[in-house]
Order: sequence, then C-alpha cells, then structure tokens
Amino acid sequence: MRLFDQIWQTARVKHFSYRTELAYVQWATRYIRFRGIKQLNTMGTAEGDNF
Repeated sequence: MRLFDQIWQTARVKHFSYRTELAYVQWATRYIRFRGIKQLNTMGTAEGDNF
C-alpha cells in the first residue's frame, strides 16, 4: 500500500476530520520533498531530527 493511502486510511480509522487528514498528507509531502525520494525504512533518527 502506498504511503499516502496508509495516511488516509489511518486518519479515517481514527475519525480525524478531513482538514486534519489534509494536514497530515501535506506534512508528509513536505517531508518527502525535504529529504528527497527515499525509502522511509532506510532513514535513521538523525535524518528525522534534522527535518
């Protein structure tokens, strides 16, 4: 399953509002653009802290 699909699905299960879902997707998009397109499981905690 794609990352954004997982975000939408998790937000729906937790009954978040639509605007909150959009905020999470926008945050993920900004994070991916900042880090470049890489697999998330190959990144360490230092890369997350730098964001």
